[in-house]
Amino acid sequence: MNKDDKEDLKALYTGLKELTEEEYRFLWEKYYLSTGPRAIADKYMAKEYGMEEREYRKKRLDIEEKLRENVIVEVKPLTTGKTIAEIINDVIEGNKELYGENFNSIELKK
Repeated sequence: MNKDDKEDLKALYTGLKELTEEEYRFLWEKYYLSTGPRAIADKYMAKEYGMEEREYRKKRLDIEEKLRENVIVEVKPLTTGKTIAEIINDVIEGNKELYGENFNSIELKK
């Protein structure tokens, strides 16, 4: 992991601390539990939550906006053009290369 990756990860964790437990788990279930390079589609996650897809998407986007507002990179809001999912997946994949497939980069809050 290079210096920029470490700074991005640090910024991401800073932003995650500002989410409630419910918000944190909501994003974690969508992005971290996906088994491929892309996050689980909203229509499938909506079914898991017993919600309409548009209702699920609005909630997800609201949480992601809250996260984006709290993720600071070089004292500026995150402007890399990457989505939260891409940042999380990049960090996870990079750490799997370093630490093996069982690496768990995001620990659930207790």
